[in-house]
Amino acid sequence: MAATPASARVSPRLPPDTPSRIASHCAAMYAKGAVAALSMHRVARYASRSKRLRTLAARCVLVNGVVFLGSLAVLDHALVPFIGWVLHRWTAADAAGGAGGGAGGRSSLAASASSSFLWTARAAWLYPTYFASTVVNSFTAGEMARISCALAAEDDAARALARRRVTGSVELDAGDSEKKDGSRRGGVAGLAEAVYHVLIVNSLFAQITALSFVLTGPIGTWVTRALQTWLYAYYCHDYLWSARGKPPGWRVAHFEGNWCYFAGFGSPIVLISAMNLSTFYAAAVQAMAFPVFMIAAIASGGEDAEVCLEGKNAARTRQGAFPVFHLASASARAVLRLAGVGGGAGDGGAKRTKGE
Repeated sequence: MAATPASARVSPRLPPDTPSRIASHCAAMYAKGAVAALSMHRVARYASRSKRLRTLAARCVLVNGVVFLGSLAVLDHALVPFIGWVLHRWTAADAAGGAGGGAGGRSSLAASASSSFLWTARAAWLYPTYFASTVVNSFTAGEMARISCALAAEDDAARALARRRVTGSVELDAGDSEKKDGSRRGGVAGLAEAVYHVLIVNSLFAQITALSFVLTGPIGTWVTRALQTWLYAYYCHDYLWSARGKPPGWRVAHFEGNWCYFAGFGSPIVLISAMNLSTFYAAAVQAMAFPVFMIAAIASGGEDAEVCLEGKNAARTRQGAFPVFHLASASARAVLRLAGVGGGAGDGGAKRTKGE
């Protein structure tokens, strides 16, 4: 029995969908994405298989949950109140000892100096700790991703071997060839793809930042949160796509064709932002949560997402393509064209299947 090709897993051609059916399908894909993000049993299974992964997870909790959050707690609940009390006593004594109309001016100046001193002390304490933890988190997440991708590759190989034993085939299964169809490119083309990837992610982040200032009220909150869900989902899956050698063009097309699924996947992460924590507290919590969702993305392999091919025979998903990265992709291509480095890095990046 021949293996089912990857293209056969695309949603079958059905009569034109009604708006209600499309909405139901989009809701189902959103739910699948959320379930994939919350599949903690997959994360636990990977952690049980790798001692190094458990060590890195402990390091992440230590750096963010103990050192960074501990520093915040000491600063906010011990150091700042103590300094504020000392400065208040000093300004009060200065105001009591003053005479004439100049006393009020000196008191106001002392209060302003106290406020500036507290802000400086907070910045001098927090920002070095924040940047140091960010650097450690970056290396830790990268190593955790490499280990998780290696475990995912082992799972893929085991499933492929089991299928070949069942079918009696000695050829590479089409589903596995799809997972390994990417090849890393070198030279100018590889540089263009790397630059394109960095630009497209940072362009989306810039859009979120700009919209947070332009759009206010509930509309602005919903729009920025929606973009954040996609940004976090892209980050979580990007490690797996990079390990499989998927070019940026394929990643963008696949992501935009499964926008409901990835919106669902990123929603649990963005819920941390809805907890109304201060900036640094939210950053510490997200730094601890991100590796968990990243491992969940790698372990799931995006199996529940619809297959979206590129090329002349491209098959649309039932969700339809939503241009999440349209502005970011256009900005990235424009920068590459101005730099004269492979401006079409994002075009035609997906590897075409046989028959295209």
